Amino acid sequence: MRVLPDGTIRAYLMHRPFGRWKPDDSTEIKPGTIECVFDRLGRILEGQVPGWVVPPLMTIIFGGIASYVVYMQSGFLHPFAFWFIGALAICGFVGGCVILWKGPAHFDDGD
Repeated sequence: MRVLPDGTIRAYLMHRPFGRWKPDDSTEIKPGTIECVFDRLGRILEGQVPGWVVPPLMTIIFGGIASYVVYMQSGFLHPFAFWFIGALAICGFVGGCVILWKGPAHFDDGD
């Protein structure tokens, strides 16, 4: 990232699929974007997002990361690739259930 003289923040380099890092002058972060992201993150941490969303979201995140790692390492050719992806997706689901069970409501006011 770089900050221009007028205070705007822009990406300095961009990685294109099947390519190298290239300077990118077209991407601009609009004023208020970072505040919007922190506001949404704050809503999640404050429990304003329905709890049932957490387990499927964690399953997708863990399974997606596992799929990416397997694809980059073996291109899904390894015999245990899909077992690994499934195991990490299950870990994500179980972790999401624990987060739902022990969620932010348990940390309010020292309770």
